[in-house]
Amino acid sequence: MRSCIHQISKSLLSSSLQNNNSFRSSILKSFHKLSCTHLIYSHEPKLILSIPSKSLKHCVRFHTHRFQSQLSVDDETSTFETVEEEDVTVIDPTSDLVQTSTTNVLVSPKLDVLQEENENIIDDPLLSLINKCSSLHFLFPLISINIPNLKHHHIATCILQSCVIIRAFTLFYPEREHEYQQQLLTHPIFQSLCLLCENHLYQLNYTEMVNILFAFTLLDIRMQQSDFLKRLFTQCSLKSNIKQFDLELLNRFTISLIKKSNRSLAIPLFSTLCERLYELLDTISEPDGLKQALSTAALLGGGIPTNSVNDDESEQFSSSRIIERLAEIIDKHIEEYSSTSQTFLRLPNMGFFFRHHISRWLPLLLNSWSENINDYNWFEIHQLLGNIKRNLHFIPKLFDLAVARCEYELNYHTMTSRDLLYMCYSLYKSAPYKLKQQLDNALQIHLNKYSSHEICILYSHVNPDTCNQHDILVQIHQILKMFSLSYNQQDEDFWHVLGTLTNDIKLNIQYYNTNDHGIDFIRYIRTEIDYLKKRSDLCLLRNQFLTLLGFYMKYSINNSIIPDTIMKHVETMISQSTLKDTASLLSAHHLVSSSNVNSNPLFYRQINFIHKAIIRHKVNQANESLYSLGRLSSFLNQIIYRSRYIDSSLEPFFLRLQTFEIIQLKDIRQLCQLFMSSVRLYPNILDRICSTLINSTSEIPLSLLAVYYRTLMKLNYIPIQCERLFSYSVELYMAYQDSQSTMRTSSFIRPFDSLHLAIAQAGLLHKIDHRLIEDVFSLAFLGNLDQISINESENDFKLRQPLFRLNQILSIDHPALEIPWFNDRFGLDVIVPEARRRNVRYPMYEQVEAILTTILGSKDHFLTRSFSPYFHEIDFECMMRTSDGQPVPMEPLDVSSLTDKTLKTPPGLQRIAVQLTTPGNYCINTRHLLGTSTVNFRHLRTLGYKLVVIPYYQWYTMDTVTAKVQYLRNKLLVGDVDPNEM
Repeated sequence: MRSCIHQISKSLLSSSLQNNNSFRSSILKSFHKLSCTHLIYSHEPKLILSIPSKSLKHCVRFHTHRFQSQLSVDDETSTFETVEEEDVTVIDPTSDLVQTSTTNVLVSPKLDVLQEENENIIDDPLLSLINKCSSLHFLFPLISINIPNLKHHHIATCILQSCVIIRAFTLFYPEREHEYQQQLLTHPIFQSLCLLCENHLYQLNYTEMVNILFAFTLLDIRMQQSDFLKRLFTQCSLKSNIKQFDLELLNRFTISLIKKSNRSLAIPLFSTLCERLYELLDTISEPDGLKQALSTAALLGGGIPTNSVNDDESEQFSSSRIIERLAEIIDKHIEEYSSTSQTFLRLPNMGFFFRHHISRWLPLLLNSWSENINDYNWFEIHQLLGNIKRNLHFIPKLFDLAVARCEYELNYHTMTSRDLLYMCYSLYKSAPYKLKQQLDNALQIHLNKYSSHEICILYSHVNPDTCNQHDILVQIHQILKMFSLSYNQQDEDFWHVLGTLTNDIKLNIQYYNTNDHGIDFIRYIRTEIDYLKKRSDLCLLRNQFLTLLGFYMKYSINNSIIPDTIMKHVETMISQSTLKDTASLLSAHHLVSSSNVNSNPLFYRQINFIHKAIIRHKVNQANESLYSLGRLSSFLNQIIYRSRYIDSSLEPFFLRLQTFEIIQLKDIRQLCQLFMSSVRLYPNILDRICSTLINSTSEIPLSLLAVYYRTLMKLNYIPIQCERLFSYSVELYMAYQDSQSTMRTSSFIRPFDSLHLAIAQAGLLHKIDHRLIEDVFSLAFLGNLDQISINESENDFKLRQPLFRLNQILSIDHPALEIPWFNDRFGLDVIVPEARRRNVRYPMYEQVEAILTTILGSKDHFLTRSFSPYFHEIDFECMMRTSDGQPVPMEPLDVSSLTDKTLKTPPGLQRIAVQLTTPGNYCINTRHLLGTSTVNFRHLRTLGYKLVVIPYYQWYTMDTVTAKVQYLRNKLLVGDVDPNEM
């Protein structure tokens, strides 16, 4: 791109040939082939190529913008004819009129709203002049002089050209978008044009009307802001007009209607739009047509609330026919059209509609997206990755390709500030540590170039939960404080920021309670809320009210309380709230009730009142059928996020989970995450999940199977159909490996998932998938882990710990495999220090230590917090003679001796490992040991220890010290070990 622009610049600056017209046509042809928004303009932002006669070489400047570019430069575009400097007639950018006699070069951005050349009106001199104007300084004076001569097509073209010019400005100066928009809407000439257009409304054809609607949409001008747009929409939405739309016009009209306007306006037109779309599907003969059909179908399917559409069978049948017909067309053309970069870019947005077909298409689509990812602009990458994650499943390969491109552009400084913005939207939350540092460095340079709206969206990706750079957070908060977010024109931004604070920030909420800048930002938000409440036109929606309530609960500082104006509506709003809103409020209640941030007793009375209202209106309805399985699991997951805390009032919801006889694939991941977080064992649900996975007719992602295996291992549960489950997982992994070279499967598996899959199979089911084990312990896999550890230091433990665990299981439980032990360094450097850091002396531990001292006679006869040769932590370790049961002194633990994998026990002696269990070793409200504890106990017995387990529920039932001494003596000397405790 840059070389081609440089050649155009050289051709402008050279002076050798003679043909002025040739020069003009060559330049226009070249820019047309570039197919991007490259603009040439003077030092003043007038979006015009001015060629001053005296200082040509110093004033011509090229500014490239890659927002819409997909570059394709061939040999033809690199050859230009040049012109003598004297042959170029100058246009003064400050002149009021465009002279028809001047010969000039005008380059307009290639936007979709530009009218195509019409042979019938090409001789119209006024229309030709209007189309040549690339600045409002030229266009509006031209219009004002020729108002008596304006016909309906002149008026429509003037409005379109005005919107094109302003749109081009906003692409280069996004921070001034709102300013440009207001200047256009309030300009007298433009207002006159709108009035003239209304007067000629019945003379306009449907193409002109749709293009004007679409032009306003691109400028983010909504129908609420313009009466002209409302009247234009009324005329344009006539059924007779819609019936004449082609695919391109239908797509533009649907975008204008749903994306930027009041979506409720689309409800009466839903049937008509669906019928027209279905009729046009048979006309698809090229990739662009399919792209427009998919875009329109996605808007109609996702933009219109389904509960608002009339339950008319014909309407429902019409929409289902569209999906079926589109599926047939995609099946027919997917191999042919997948080579084009843009055709299927929006298809992931419709993953829900094509859920039965997407697994069949995904391999070809993935190849297309992967091959063309360097051709997409970053906005398109943001849309693609977001839709894939939302509607399909996470695809690491595509994410890694985006990361690689991002790193390249950051290293070579080839991105624009707008590129950087969409890089953060796409990658920041999940970015590797090194890339996140690069993004942080770039953001520090470009942050001041973004508008308040862009900063508000950026804040949902770059906030205390995701960013560790204090300077970046301070800068973002300072920029947000520069804008009055409670101003009615910025309502959307205000609620976006408030929603991020209330619902998204969960890990590092202390930033806003302890950091000075964080506290200051919370005070600013509170001030904005106070201004907001004083507005006469304020009318809070339910979700806005609940967001405010959650904010006041989570961020209570300086002994503040929740305002009475909020509290008086709590009962009504909670009764109408959704499960998601209820979960956010319960999470906030748990957060503040377990902290001492606010010492005001009135505040705690308020949050207790809110908690009782939730129980009254929501928890009591838990057994009603209005809550689906997906909503229930999502609701409970939000409450227990990163915490085992479970409000006792939520038990009815868990009981409700067990009543669902059918579990769908889409609900499995949520359920597994819920059971792992809450540590709750529901055998019947786990068995149903197993049946769903085994009997599924569609291809199961290996990542989903790995999540289920992790859950089984965590809860120490072997499903009834474990044999079939293991056979199915072996077949699925084999198919995955066989298809890696050809990319003919939609299953993808991360190293993390591979490790946990192997751990659960070997450690829980006692079965070995030899191909999986070979892959995990291959040099390629281990080298990949090393590379990930180097690039993502924060994920080092996350990957090394399961590898260490798998090495333990295979070395002890499956020695016949002859897997070498290679984790001594990790054990010495990580496992031992981490165990000692967590060394907490709780009452039961101290009591057992004291009684052991009494029984064994001295503290020299046992070790505390020792380790097995394979780094299993042991609470108390002692040795006794097998002949008389008398203890012998123990040498202090030498950590370096752990590198010897043999358990050295002198002849005639027996090693005893005393292990204490707490509620954290069991599933909630049961005596069922978790998988980790079970495996540890089994390994100690296999290594040669005599295992003595002291469960907390037995220990605390004994009231006297004498009873506890006798209990422990029996355990040590008699070897009273309950097999069920293993």
